[in-house]
Amino acid sequence: MEKLYTIGQLAKASDTSADTLRYYEQQSLISSQRSDNGYRQFSQAMVEQLHFIQQAKTLGFSLAEIKTLLSLKNNQDATCQNVKALAQQKLQVIEEKIADLQNIHRMLSNVNDQCEGGADSVDHCNIMKSLEQQNSSSLQ
Repeated sequence: MEKLYTIGQLAKASDTSADTLRYYEQQSLISSQRSDNGYRQFSQAMVEQLHFIQQAKTLGFSLAEIKTLLSLKNNQDATCQNVKALAQQKLQVIEEKIADLQNIHRMLSNVNDQCEGGADSVDHCNIMKSLEQQNSSSLQ
């Protein structure tokens, strides 16, 4: 007979809160069966699915994207190409975020370099003046 886990056991084993597990179940990321007394019981397959979810989250996939990955995993007609397409989309989003962060870093560095950080009034602070300007291109 397969070992079944209560929500508390699963939470402890996965270092995930019971509230998170309930939310995942509500979002159809994991499923449980009910015991005679009404308690949630999770199979070993759900333990493994939870590990899959956690790993996908580590890679930056959203819960909606994870739901799509799980549907592909459970679809016999799905191919590796389908999964790779999702991974490539995620990679593109991450690369765009990195570019945005690099741009923010460059602009903030430029603004920071313009300020001497002296004891002058804030009215004379070049950082504040740059922030007050309407056009962010002046920060570049």
